[in-house]
Amino acid sequence: MHLIKKLGLSLVIVLSSHVFAESPPVDPRQGSVDSKDFFFYSCVREYMKQNSIKIFDGSVEYGVEYSDLASIDLLTIGKAALDFASKIRKPNFDDLEHGRPAVLVLCEKESEKWRN
Repeated sequence: MHLIKKLGLSLVIVLSSHVFAESPPVDPRQGSVDSKDFFFYSCVREYMKQNSIKIFDGSVEYGVEYSDLASIDLLTIGKAALDFASKIRKPNFDDLEHGRPAVLVLCEKESEKWRN
């Protein structure tokens, strides 16, 4: 029985090391960014810009590169995202419990209006 436990633990360690050794996740959509996605990416980015939060994400650029949307559509969606993001309240970093609005949730819900 003791040997079985050791073998089980060894198997878990080997499998765990294999999982963590894999490459970073890749977006499975491979270029299928639609208007809903682009609104979501833009909304989050605009909120960050408006509130002087360092922009660490490149999803908007990814959306521009990998969507089939026309330039005018990208501009229209981007403007709508900017307008919506400006309506989300500013963060209050001093209030750790309630000071940060749920930006991702709000932008994702609003993005449903842009579903194709």
